[in-house]
Amino acid sequence: MRILKNNYFMAFMLSLLLGSLIIVPSIIAGNGILTLITDFNTQQIPFNIFLNTAVKNGDILWTWVNDLGSNFIGTFSFYNIGSPFVLLGFLFPAKWFPYLIGPIFILKYAFAGLFSYLFLQQYVKDKKWAIIGSLLYSFSGFQITNMLFYSFHDIVAFFPLLLYSLDQIVLKNKKTLFCLVVALCCFINYYFFIGEVIFLIIYYLVRVFTKTYPFSFRNFGKILFNGCLGVGLAMIIFLPSILFVIDNPRVNNNWNILSMLFYDKNTYLEIIRALILPSDVMSAGKHSILSNVNYKSVELFLPFVGAVLAFSYAFKNKKNWVTIMFIVCLLFMLIPILNSSFFAFTNAYYARWFYMPILIMSLLSAKCLDENISIKPGIVITLILFVILALGLCYIYFVLYTRILYNKTAFIIYLFTFVVCLISLCLIIKFSKNKFLWILIGIILYTTFRGNYFFYQNKGTLGNNDSYVQEILTVDDLLDFSTKDVRYDFALGCSFNLGYLGNFSNIKNFNTNINGSNFEFWQSVGIPNNSFRDVNTYLNDNDFALRDLLSIKYVVSCNSRNKTFEEKYKFFDKRENYYIYENENYKKMGISYNYYISQNDYDQFSYSERRNILNKALVLSKEQIKKYSSILQKYNKDEKEYTNKLENYYFEFGKGSFTNEFEVNKPTMIMYSVPYDYGWSVKINGKKSKIEKVDNGLMAIKVNKGKNDVIFKYSPPGFKIGTFISIVSLIFTILRKFVERKKSYNNKV
Repeated sequence: MRILKNNYFMAFMLSLLLGSLIIVPSIIAGNGILTLITDFNTQQIPFNIFLNTAVKNGDILWTWVNDLGSNFIGTFSFYNIGSPFVLLGFLFPAKWFPYLIGPIFILKYAFAGLFSYLFLQQYVKDKKWAIIGSLLYSFSGFQITNMLFYSFHDIVAFFPLLLYSLDQIVLKNKKTLFCLVVALCCFINYYFFIGEVIFLIIYYLVRVFTKTYPFSFRNFGKILFNGCLGVGLAMIIFLPSILFVIDNPRVNNNWNILSMLFYDKNTYLEIIRALILPSDVMSAGKHSILSNVNYKSVELFLPFVGAVLAFSYAFKNKKNWVTIMFIVCLLFMLIPILNSSFFAFTNAYYARWFYMPILIMSLLSAKCLDENISIKPGIVITLILFVILALGLCYIYFVLYTRILYNKTAFIIYLFTFVVCLISLCLIIKFSKNKFLWILIGIILYTTFRGNYFFYQNKGTLGNNDSYVQEILTVDDLLDFSTKDVRYDFALGCSFNLGYLGNFSNIKNFNTNINGSNFEFWQSVGIPNNSFRDVNTYLNDNDFALRDLLSIKYVVSCNSRNKTFEEKYKFFDKRENYYIYENENYKKMGISYNYYISQNDYDQFSYSERRNILNKALVLSKEQIKKYSSILQKYNKDEKEYTNKLENYYFEFGKGSFTNEFEVNKPTMIMYSVPYDYGWSVKINGKKSKIEKVDNGLMAIKVNKGKNDVIFKYSPPGFKIGTFISIVSLIFTILRKFVERKKSYNNKV
């Protein structure tokens, strides 16, 4: 059949096959459900189930499920709400996603193979080597190790299209393709897109300086304009996301001269290991070989061939643009401040842009095979790097007396695999008459082994996840919380993010992306564990004061009764393995205070004391004290009536809103334990009113005596103007394409 001879089809199908060989065994072992550990289980599966539900319900402005509440677009745009793969999941019921995640994962590999082939085939004479290059890219160490981060594979799949579309606009004047691909990559993940733009600029400059791209200011302007037009198409998501993330304290830019220029010695060894040894496992303290905690995505190994072919071509063709691009990538890897340019210059080390140089390495490897270049230089360079790695490990262990190998068994297996692959590659290159077939077989065998060994190392569907599978399948029905006016919390022994599975508010939350005010509030009360809120939120079982303040009416213990809960809360119900308790002392949303405390006085107390004080007084700034001291009194620990009871009370969380009705017997301040955000607006009895930021991140309003109808509404900052820009950009793109086609038709006539 003709289609079987089509290289695009073959690139797609071979990657589909390899993806299946990795993932299908684990799907079978999981009775149809693909699970792993940590982030994959507790983020990727719950997030996608929740996104499916929220989008179909039209609840896409503000989410009450995430922490104390958060900007929906800002929170989930990092997890690819604009990706075609996420949209594919929307074609099915939300509850089906645990069964869909495996097949969709395989599709991601297949499209990574197809799109990387599209880019690579431009630069080889014999297109079959571009197929090999596409497999090297699709199943690199970066792709295997980052299987925990299911959403990363969307980015990797479409990235080659970005370089391909730049080639097309520069060399063939295909403007619309470029702006559409830019828009797509921006939609998929705004954060990674910024790094991709940095790489695109480097790529363009290298091509210009090596004279493989023609340069004129007009052509540069064309690229810049169409790139901006592509970003304009994506502004509906991009602008709200950027405005959201700048308030995230994890974007840390505290540099000094030394930290800008030099890593610690372990990081250099990790980069060398990533180049020459099979990919490590992303894990904390169990499986990683050189790190106790390894979530930085430091992986570069190409399946079966490693960096041997890439080194060989680069050594032979030192002035070729691909070689120079590779050298520039290495330079950026080895200098901290340059590496951080792909991540908004944060000083936390990540290597999550390494899929970009991996595409260049795949191209180098394909060209090495295409031009039949000797691989001896690559072997020598690889062995030299191995000696440097070995000497570095010995120095750290025997001279500095510091532990460096955290998993010796895995290291031996990786080392053995490296030797087998290197010897096999040498034999194929030297003796085989059909190098393509045998290298293809080598890639298939290596990838199948490494992929399945990855699942074995992570102990996912291969034995220890039965209880979690039951949770994701049943929690929605068992914990069907129908009330819309209170929050829920889970004991320390429960899994994170169960609220996403059941679509109800849940304080126990594992999500890096929450509103900046959430971070500020949690830090002010020392959550979690008297520390700084980094990637998750959880309350200790005995954090009674905070649960009262945050309107947490129900708390859940998993698998057993909770003695700490039973000392304070009323047992409410048992639903299979969930024990539900009712907090009869919880404060209803909208607390009327009689007292205030200044920020300076509040800061003098311990974290545990602060949690109690927040139930009694509002924390106000100096300006707010001047403004509201006529209706509030200064905090006095000897008083008893710290808050007022609201009569004829009604409250309900809504879609991007919440409503509160009540009567009060005097002018007062009402505090809502909802994160302060510029997107919130409020009307009291139909009149727009001011929202005050109190308690280090929460919201409060001033109300008058009598009946008050309070309506809060939320619009993500930047959403309206972003939508307008996207619509205008789309109209312009369509009109331009129409005019171009009309001109082309007229010219033919």
